[in-house]
Amino acid sequence: MDLWEAFARRDQGLDLNPVCASRALLHEGRSQRCTVLLHGITNCPQQWVQIAGILHGDGQNVLLPRYPHHGLRDRLNTDIARLTAAELTETAEAVLAAASELGEKVTVIGLSLGGVLAAWLAQRHAEVDVAVLVAPLFGIRRVPAWALPLVRAAALRGPNRYLWWDARLKARLTPEHGYPRVATRAFGALLELGRRVQAEARGAAPKARALVLVTNAADPALDNRPTAALARRWRAQRADVTEYEFPKSLGLPHDLIDPAHRATGVERVYPVLLDLVRTAEAGRSAGTATR
Repeated sequence: MDLWEAFARRDQGLDLNPVCASRALLHEGRSQRCTVLLHGITNCPQQWVQIAGILHGDGQNVLLPRYPHHGLRDRLNTDIARLTAAELTETAEAVLAAASELGEKVTVIGLSLGGVLAAWLAQRHAEVDVAVLVAPLFGIRRVPAWALPLVRAAALRGPNRYLWWDARLKARLTPEHGYPRVATRAFGALLELGRRVQAEARGAAPKARALVLVTNAADPALDNRPTAALARRWRAQRADVTEYEFPKSLGLPHDLIDPAHRATGVERVYPVLLDLVRTAEAGRSAGTATR
C-alpha cells in the first residue's frame, strides 16, 4: 500500500479531470491476483472503468495508473508534448512494484500505448505472470515499415505539432476524459518505446510466463504486422503466446475498451477479452484464433 500510495500522490496539485486520477480497487489484504490496467495515449484510467469493476468483483486487487501529462481538465493542454518514453517506463515499473505486493500473481493488460507498455514489462520483469497486449501500437496503417524510423525521428526531434484525432469533430470529440488531439512529440515517445521493446525482443526471451496479443483486423489506425512479428519472435523463443484477432466484419474502432467511445462495441469485446485473460491466467494456451 505504501508503494501504491506514493505513486498516487503524483496526482496531487494537478488540475485533473476528477475521473482521471490514478485509482485502485482493493480488497482487504493481498489478493491471489492483482491486475494492472494501462490506458491508451491521451486517454486516462477511466477508459478501463468497467473491466476494472468486473475484475475486482472476481476478487482481484486492481490498479489503474495515470501516465504523466494525461488526464488534465484542460483537454487542449500543451503539457502532453512533454511526455517521454522514460517517463512511461518509470510509471509502469513503479506500478508493477506495487502490484507485486498486492497480489500473489500479477496480470498486466494494456491498450494501444498501454499494450506497448505491457510488452515492455513482459519483456523485462518476471513479476509479470500474464501480459495482455490489446491493439498495441507498434506500426501505423499506411506507413510502410521502412518509413517508420523516419516518422519516429521527425516526431521526436522535429518541431512539435498538435494533430486532431478526428479532423471533422476536433475539440468536440468524445469521450470527455480523453484529449481530442495528440502532440507529435508525445507520439514520438510512444514510437520510441515500441522500438525499444522490439529491439530487446530480438535478443532475449520475455520474462513473463504467458503473453496474449489481441489485434483488430478492422483497426483504422494500426498496421498489425509488427505485432504479429513480435508474436512469432516470442514464440520462437519458446514463450507461451496466444494470438487473437477480432474479425474485420465487426468493424471495431482502434479503442476497443472505452465504453464512452462513440463506436466501441464493448458488448462484443469484453466477453472475448476476459475469456482470453482468464484462460491465460489458468495456464491454458489458446494458440492462434479468430472468432
